[in-house]
Amino acid sequence: LHRLWPFAIAVVAISCLELLIHAFGNDGHYNTDFFDFSPVQQDVLSKHVIYEKFSRVLTQIPSQTVQVGDSSGFYGVIPAEVSAASGKDYLNLSCCGDTGWNGYYYGAKIALQRPDKPRTLVLHITPFWAPASATFYGDNALAVLLRDYILKDDIWHRIRPPSAGYRLRITNLVYHGEWLDDFPYDLHTAQPHYPSLRGWREQFRQTLGWVPLPWAIDDPLLTAPRPLPCKIENAWSEDRYLGLMHEDSLYIHLQRIARLAREHEARLVIVTNPVPCEVVEDEATADIARQLARLRADYPEVAVPFAFLRQWPQNAFKDRWHLTTEGARATRA
Repeated sequence: LHRLWPFAIAVVAISCLELLIHAFGNDGHYNTDFFDFSPVQQDVLSKHVIYEKFSRVLTQIPSQTVQVGDSSGFYGVIPAEVSAASGKDYLNLSCCGDTGWNGYYYGAKIALQRPDKPRTLVLHITPFWAPASATFYGDNALAVLLRDYILKDDIWHRIRPPSAGYRLRITNLVYHGEWLDDFPYDLHTAQPHYPSLRGWREQFRQTLGWVPLPWAIDDPLLTAPRPLPCKIENAWSEDRYLGLMHEDSLYIHLQRIARLAREHEARLVIVTNPVPCEVVEDEATADIARQLARLRADYPEVAVPFAFLRQWPQNAFKDRWHLTTEGARATRA
């Protein structure tokens, strides 16, 4: 037995060290492998948006109405003003188009499992994302983060030694000269006009999840002297199995969310962002209309208050996906 004494001493020493770190050295916010903690490359901003909204800042804020979807609603809806107009609390959990349609579903599932039990679920997306396109097919990296780290909340993502959270402090000290249990970079280099991540976090807290879009993108749909025809991708449904079966991709994704809302006794409202281009009646728009009609027939409780494709003036937009602050305020009308 005396041969086991060194191992026993090591276990006791390590346990004491972990307890000490847990008590005094780590607030636990970033004791997770959700982030890469790379000392030379910053995590994509979308990961911060997901983590701050779903796991850190907005989790304890009660709300009757919760919104999920892509960044067209992340920048395009001002919850405080919607709440004032509707008389209901409104919380914006929208994130990013690159979570894909599966990501919207996972976000909806997380939103409906909130302790305060929302009565209304809003899906806010831009109509430029075709669900059957290769870009948004299946579970991409951000959808997997939503599913595995927040929705499933797997135990191995939560029960970790406190010292594992020191990775961030150590890399901050070595590479940035800060002994900091947070992300040290003040500006995200890909979008230099954003506030710091800590400033962004505080903005989320004050605005219930909405932030303004601070820069303009050179988008030909906005700079053209007159509105150009919309080029809506013709991938809203697809032929499968060598053309032997036709699949209504838009209906399938919306049906999943509608069924989920029905199970949770919440009302689903589907809102698409307006577009700065001329809506042309073609095969794609007809396909969208047909699938929405099918959804309304099968789920009459689902509200679709606006046309799926509707044109707004070019000066209401920062780019084809996002409204200006003034344009966002006009969505109340």
